[in-house]
Amino acid sequence: MLLACEIRGLPQRIKQHIHFRLFQEFKSKCNLEDPLTAEIIRSVTSKESGLFLNADPREKKFQIKDAFFIIHTKRRLQMNVVKESDLRCKSCDKFVDVMTEHTFCCAKLGKNSVHAPIVKSVVRAFKEVIGASGLVKYEERLDPKPACVKENPRADVVLVNIVTGQKQIVDFIFPTIKEAATDVFSTVMFAEKDKVEFYEKNYYIEGEVIPGAIDSYGRWGDKLKELVSNVAKSGSSCEKEYSQVVNRLRTEIAVSHVRAIGKQINSFLAYHLY
Repeated sequence: MLLACEIRGLPQRIKQHIHFRLFQEFKSKCNLEDPLTAEIIRSVTSKESGLFLNADPREKKFQIKDAFFIIHTKRRLQMNVVKESDLRCKSCDKFVDVMTEHTFCCAKLGKNSVHAPIVKSVVRAFKEVIGASGLVKYEERLDPKPACVKENPRADVVLVNIVTGQKQIVDFIFPTIKEAATDVFSTVMFAEKDKVEFYEKNYYIEGEVIPGAIDSYGRWGDKLKELVSNVAKSGSSCEKEYSQVVNRLRTEIAVSHVRAIGKQINSFLAYHLY
């Protein structure tokens, strides 16, 4: 097998062919007959899922702790994060799977350690790009309908175009992989649908609701990809600048997701294993 340093010096077409062959070899070792495994492979091979690998660690915003990087990479390569054992969650007493997906679906653990840092990273990145052309608001209060049982509900991010007055309400969701997902209707598509329906049922909405879905392996929903592209366009003066801005935005969000996922799993394991 060729080393990464040997591949790097080869012509682009040969590199693409080598990467394609390596990917096919990786897929052949996975049980794609299993719906859950098949959806995980679709997720880890999506473009956004691998953006963190190209991040420049010399920039502070792109730095990832070694432990978090290793955890996320193991999950991407379908390598067990923990050994198969009788490890149980101390919060709910359920068994913990070898990929530690339990840390994101345990009702008693909560997801704020994943949710909050990613949203704050998005707000910071959007403010840098949009500048004076729009407003980026964090956790603006929502107007609840009678059916809403949530106290003091707030949107994650609200974008306001100063010129047109157009308002976009962005609410993030980080779903775990669904066994019911297919190559036609993915985990993130389920999440987008659920989030929009939740808003329609519970809130009086002024503006467009955009569900920002990223699954636990790093795949993005189409709505989030479109939003990031539009934000990059609003802060760019030409095609070349747009390409640079959108790549930095995507990478910053992807890196913040890897850090949040890694921290959640690392903290969970530290509590349960040591």
